[in-house]
Amino acid sequence: DGIVQKLRELVEVWTLDVQAMRTWEAVLTKPDEAEMGLVLGWRSGVLAVSAVKDSSITAEHNKANPDAPIKAGMRIVSLNDIRTTPEMMQEIKVASTVRFLMREGLPLPAKLQPGSPLASRP
Repeated sequence: DGIVQKLRELVEVWTLDVQAMRTWEAVLTKPDEAEMGLVLGWRSGVLAVSAVKDSSITAEHNKANPDAPIKAGMRIVSLNDIRTTPEMMQEIKVASTVRFLMREGLPLPAKLQPGSPLASRP
């Protein structure tokens, strides 16, 4: 009984709240001189939207599609059926029509730390 009590004191119990992340497709067509208007970030192999510039094709898309906007914090799962980040970064520079598969939510950190908003004790 003493050993079990000591183990209970030493072991920390963590729970993780998992939330469903909505995934959808957005197709944007870029005229020759227009700007897509996405500021992208790449971390741990995940391509994510850092910001959307005003007066851009993406901002226009967001106004026309308020139920499916492209906004900061969203992950780009694929771009024109490409799923690897370096190739997606190249494709977005040259493609006039871009078909995004977007996912809401932030990537999980590599390791949950005590105090992280994603980790909590029961």
